[in-house]
Amino acid sequence: MQNSDTICAVSSPPGVGAVGIIRISGKAAIDILNTVFHSNQPFSQAVMRHGFIMDGGTKLDEVMAVGFEGEKTYTGEPMAEIFPHGGRMPMMQVLSAVEKAGARPAEPGEFTKRAFMNGKMDLSEAEAVMDYIGAVSSLSAKSAFDQLEGALSQKIRGMQNRLTDMLAMIEAGIEYPEEDLEHDIKGKAMPVLAELMAEGRALADSFESGRFLKEGFNVCIIGKPNVGKSSLLNALTGKERAIVTEVEGTTRDIIEGLYDIQGLPVRYFDTAGIRESHDAVEAIGVDRSLSAIEKADLVLFTVDGSVPADERDNKVYEKIKDKKTVLVLNKSDRGTKENFPDIKTRVLTSAVTGEGMEALEQAIYDTAVTHQEKAESIVITNARHAHCLNDYVNSLEAAVAEFESGADLECVSIDIRDAWNHIGEITGETVGEAIIDRIFENFCLGK
Repeated sequence: MQNSDTICAVSSPPGVGAVGIIRISGKAAIDILNTVFHSNQPFSQAVMRHGFIMDGGTKLDEVMAVGFEGEKTYTGEPMAEIFPHGGRMPMMQVLSAVEKAGARPAEPGEFTKRAFMNGKMDLSEAEAVMDYIGAVSSLSAKSAFDQLEGALSQKIRGMQNRLTDMLAMIEAGIEYPEEDLEHDIKGKAMPVLAELMAEGRALADSFESGRFLKEGFNVCIIGKPNVGKSSLLNALTGKERAIVTEVEGTTRDIIEGLYDIQGLPVRYFDTAGIRESHDAVEAIGVDRSLSAIEKADLVLFTVDGSVPADERDNKVYEKIKDKKTVLVLNKSDRGTKENFPDIKTRVLTSAVTGEGMEALEQAIYDTAVTHQEKAESIVITNARHAHCLNDYVNSLEAAVAEFESGADLECVSIDIRDAWNHIGEITGETVGEAIIDRIFENFCLGK
């Protein structure tokens, strides 16, 4: 499918580099390029040429340009790219000349949308384009690139193929009821359904870790005043992000930063020590600490490990005991005492000597990325995909229930078709136009 009009947009961030990119796509892309781009070199497919952008008889910029005919392009239709100087004014002047020559401004994500509509990529691969552009760590980039390369699509199509085979078997039983095939069909179908449900659940369950890879893992450092929270933040980040003094209540506000642990993007939040305070500013800081706990994916419950826990430590624990928690027994250079035995994951640290920092980072990583996802190359990072997979599993569970209740094969086939359609929404095979439009509205211009 091809649109009749030709689109254009700036495809490089404004003002970032010395050279920018203006992209043109559509049936008239090469004609428009030849209208605005004047060169002593004759046009040749996929060959970069030097020349000038002209607006009538006026030279606008000295550029390089290239054109691509046929369907073997990113969008599946003729394309051209112009490389003007990267300043805002040169880019806008060249873009204006391209529009005067007959191209219209592209909508957000329209180049990739055309690639999808023209069969150059499926919907999950198209969504991975923006995930890859916006990746904040090496793991999130790898996950997005694997999806862009079709790892998820191949998995989904493999699952659909097995469902198709099962539907063909069930249709045969429906078509020839006199053969009394239901018992044999059930015996063959149930193990396959169990396998397909397990695969679907594993993919859906990977979304929690996948979300962390895509958005960052929020780690909140919590404790009473003067247990070394700010020193811990500085040691973890390798920077003097927080003021450290012997005076209680030094931290009055949330201090945060985004860092990398083995490719996992981690966002640390150093918070005000939790205690009752008559200082109005400190009290606001404590309130913000409590709010940060609610948003945290993991709490580093920090105590002075050299002394037994006191009532103030216990009060802090009451506020975080329902969260995923790592107990940080800080100030281990002064000795250690047993504290909070109910918390299984615990690390001895010393922000002064650096002891335990690698172990603490490993504990953070292990909490965010489970062993299954470390071994699994496909991790779901998209909430839409997770929703489709959950619906898929629910439909297969319904099919199993129909089999077990002795329902007609027609009822079973309906549930299996529903499952097929639900995961087809991931690749775009069964998705509606409204969802497609909404997905590409979130893309940046020029992509």
